[in-house]
Amino acid sequence: MAQISIPPKDIRLADGWYDDDEQGEIIELAGRVEILMNGEWGTICDHPFNIEEATAVCTTLGFTHGLYMNNLEFGQGKGRVWVMADELSSGVSVQQCSSDYPSDEYDKFGCYCSHYSDAGVTCYNYDGSGEFTEGEVRLADGGSESEGRVEVFHDGLWGTVCYGTFNQKAALIVCRALGYAGGHSVAFGAFPQINHGPIWIGRLGCHGNESSIMECALMNGETAICNHFQDVGVMCHTEAEMRSFPEGEIRLVGGVLAGDGRVEIFHHGTWGTLCSDVFNDDIASEICRARGWRYGFAKFDAHYGAGSGPIWYYDEHCLSDEGTILDCTSIKWGNAYQCYHSHDLGVEYGWYDDDEQGEIIELAGRVEILMNGEWGTICDHPFNIEEATAVCTTLGFT
Repeated sequence: MAQISIPPKDIRLADGWYDDDEQGEIIELAGRVEILMNGEWGTICDHPFNIEEATAVCTTLGFTHGLYMNNLEFGQGKGRVWVMADELSSGVSVQQCSSDYPSDEYDKFGCYCSHYSDAGVTCYNYDGSGEFTEGEVRLADGGSESEGRVEVFHDGLWGTVCYGTFNQKAALIVCRALGYAGGHSVAFGAFPQINHGPIWIGRLGCHGNESSIMECALMNGETAICNHFQDVGVMCHTEAEMRSFPEGEIRLVGGVLAGDGRVEIFHHGTWGTLCSDVFNDDIASEICRARGWRYGFAKFDAHYGAGSGPIWYYDEHCLSDEGTILDCTSIKWGNAYQCYHSHDLGVEYGWYDDDEQGEIIELAGRVEILMNGEWGTICDHPFNIEEATAVCTTLGFT
């Protein structure tokens, strides 16, 4: 496979962005990599293409650092798709596929690449100096200093962290590095999404005793599996906030009556709503019994309005004698990336009495009727003994 050296004047970064300093000098440049060959601009395949290839492109363009961006970060190009050569020491070289090259080698060298695989880079200059230190962490675009999108300073740039393996241990490391006692990750969309810049960490293996999130990063500078929609955020808490309510306390919010509302649980120092694939009337009854009622009905899809803050998720069902679902040691708690506040769960209280055979002999609750696929309530005027008797006899009581 022939290798062709590309001079700097025949390389450009298309459909990207740039940043300049006070003197108007470009200090950061990003875009889809394109090369001019035989009078036609073409693109570079993103495999094989990683930090080494990105650095080769950027140093050829006069920058000190290069960062590979995931494919289609800057859209699809046109023209021929070229493949970077294996030898990078002499700048940017591409390989041209030969028609007599073994077909099983075509995929190896990316000869079957399409514009869905166009590579992009971010080029910038960094000499190790500046006001920020390597591995420094900050929270961006939050409502307060204690919350926001997690950003890490690495190789001269602030970048984000992919949610993939970001767990409670990782959130604690971030928050403790910022001087807080604890914290937790939050669901997608809690903070404004950015559309460019590096994703420094794609995978983590934190034990909880690391002093920096970079110490448990298993994959740095590799953004192919992530996008900025998956940027993780955290909410951090002071020692006083962590102790303001008992761990596992439950409250009901948004209901008209004291026994109705959106379920919110105090966990890891903050109130959050509940999401679960196994939530049902049994769990709703457990919550209601802890608050003094005999029975409860499960309510779904933000029946009592959408909450805010974290969404707590558990994926196993168990009932506890103590009256709180947090007492179930088998429950796997975590932040609910697959849930949104439009799915917040709630409960509606009720009570019943049964005989020795378990047959219900007395039942009470708010009257609701199903009409056109939607449950609604009954106005209490006019509503008296006659109306109540009509409802109860319809339900099989005397």
